[in-house]
Amino acid sequence: MAAGVKEAVQDAIVVVVNDNYANVYHGVREGYSGGYTSDGSGFEATVDDGDIYYELDRVLGTHSEGGAHVKYAEGVLEYKITGLQVTIRNAPLAPSDPRNAQRFEADAMVTLEVPVRFAGKVFPSLRMRLKVQAGYMEVF
Repeated sequence: MAAGVKEAVQDAIVVVVNDNYANVYHGVREGYSGGYTSDGSGFEATVDDGDIYYELDRVLGTHSEGGAHVKYAEGVLEYKITGLQVTIRNAPLAPSDPRNAQRFEADAMVTLEVPVRFAGKVFPSLRMRLKVQAGYMEVF
């Protein structure tokens, strides 16, 4: 179950990276920046952290309930996803060494909680933090 949820989070964070394509591609292709726009007196980062919970709901069939995203099987809680944290690291503006500069990357972390039942008894839930990363890499 954890592997399936982790793969879904990976898919969702890849969607975020892909959604930033238009902002990031041109600058990275030219070797001098990631997603930036001019604000009149300088440049500011233009990246979007997307809607990862929406993607998880779509892929996993979860729904929002009480601040968590949950999935039920036959009326019984199968698992709960909470604590989404997204970190986006933009490629630097005009790096001195473009070949070794930070690439555009996105990290996502969630907490997965799975109720444990055995022989009709309920045990403390299994809780784990899942972390995934995706990045934009120019090909040409």
